[in-house]
Amino acid sequence: MQYYDHADHLGSSSYITNLDAQIVQHVEYVPFGEVFIEERNQSWNTPYLFNGKELDEETGLYYYGARYYNPRESVWLSVNPMAKKYPNISPYAYTFQNPVKLIDPNGEEPTPLEAATMASHVYDGKIKLVGGWEVSKRDVKGLVKEDDQNGLKGNLYERTLDGKTEYAMVYAGTEDIKKDGLQDVLQAFGVSSQYTTVINNAELLKKDLGDSELTFVGHSLGGGLVQASALSIDGQAITFNPAWVSTLTANVHKLYKFDDKITNYVIFGEVLNNFQSTYGKKLGLNRLGTTKYLYSTMPLIPVYGTLKAHTIGQILSEIKDVKAYNKTKK
Repeated sequence: MQYYDHADHLGSSSYITNLDAQIVQHVEYVPFGEVFIEERNQSWNTPYLFNGKELDEETGLYYYGARYYNPRESVWLSVNPMAKKYPNISPYAYTFQNPVKLIDPNGEEPTPLEAATMASHVYDGKIKLVGGWEVSKRDVKGLVKEDDQNGLKGNLYERTLDGKTEYAMVYAGTEDIKKDGLQDVLQAFGVSSQYTTVINNAELLKKDLGDSELTFVGHSLGGGLVQASALSIDGQAITFNPAWVSTLTANVHKLYKFDDKITNYVIFGEVLNNFQSTYGKKLGLNRLGTTKYLYSTMPLIPVYGTLKAHTIGQILSEIKDVKAYNKTKK
């Protein structure tokens, strides 16, 4: 039996329905995540509740990856790993005491803003980076960041926290329609040279960085590139309005690993996602990972509005004033 999770604007499970569109579970929450009302039948009981995180019924705690959260007391049970960056904020406080508007995806701090800023910076080096990230000076032998022949454009970023250095390999999307547009078409047939290059880059980075944390970040065409990069080495990726990866590309490069480490942020109604959702299967394109929709405050006027919603500038604007991360599952 299949069930569908209908999340609220914070990604929290609100309604669960079955294949017949019947409601089998309904949950409402107080602002900091404690269950306020729950209705359900006996066919299904999801453990994934507030922010889409798993609730341990024995302890009443949510596990966020970096630490545990107590919704009854509205506090984390351990100190924020990034507490040094926010000396004026309690290291146990949840989302700066603003749970109606903000989320904390992994128990550290919202990272989509940092990723979106890097994705914007790779287009325009004048963009100010946030979260302690900077362009990496590390020399990875053989790493191709830019290729004038096929239009590839990317950069390696790093930051050091508590003595640990983490990295992000970031790729831009379509800029030159003659070069990048051709790569979009070739990718559908599994012969894009950009995909070949970034997958080779992923292998080089994995070997060179060892156990250091590595995240791939990309927008549009770059989103498809980092999905392929992550799958090639079983890594993690954050994408924004990504291009979908074709079955032929996946087969050519043997991208058969699980896609559970890929998170996509998509503005609902933007042009590329609309097209792929309508025609993707017919064209052999595949939606990968988990998609979180951003509901734009900008009017999505046909053509102009949907095109603007696709840009990294609009993504960055929406994430800075985030109101909605709705999780949809494949």
